[in-house]
Amino acid sequence: MLGNPVGILIGQGARPPLSFNDFMIWSFPIMVVEFFVVFLVMLYLFRVDLREMDKKLEARRASGQPLGPIVAVPHALGLLVLFVLLSLMVLHKGIEKTLELPANTMLITAPLVVSGMLLVLRRRKIRKYLEHDIEWEALIFFMMLFMIAGSLERTGTTDLLAEGFAATFGDRQEVLIPAVLGISALGSAFVENIVFVAAFMPIVVKLGQTPLLWAL
Repeated sequence: MLGNPVGILIGQGARPPLSFNDFMIWSFPIMVVEFFVVFLVMLYLFRVDLREMDKKLEARRASGQPLGPIVAVPHALGLLVLFVLLSLMVLHKGIEKTLELPANTMLITAPLVVSGMLLVLRRRKIRKYLEHDIEWEALIFFMMLFMIAGSLERTGTTDLLAEGFAATFGDRQEVLIPAVLGISALGSAFVENIVFVAAFMPIVVKLGQTPLLWAL
């Protein structure tokens, strides 16, 4: 949910909306396992390149050369901002409950507030940030994508698709989860994963089974 469009789509589109803690409980353990599996596979696939890199690094050490350029990076402010943002994101559910705010309000407002603070602190570079660092094309793309997904739901198309999906695969989780996993993998092979999740998310929500969300 920290800037990942797919995570934001799933978290906001679920009924009720999912929190950051839900992702930590359900997605994080799977991510850790996948990380180590991919890490070991990469070590095996690039073993020759890694040995060659080790030899070159040893040669640089032997000749007294540094392993890379030494650059002074002003990190104090960046670390403070990152800590504040992560704290707000992790504690968002408790803050929302205390202030009686709608679900996931802090997930939306916290990045906007922190971004605004950064623009104020670095106001001399505002024009550069706005003209060159913000991906306006991506923002417009997501706006149009959400409009299409909302239109499908508003016109009842997602209801028809959900009914057809349920009629085909039934309502048993042990059947639906592999089906959603397979369709998600197949669909994401032909179109962008974000596009597929945005289109398929309302259908999964209509089926009314939260575990299916993690199959996307």
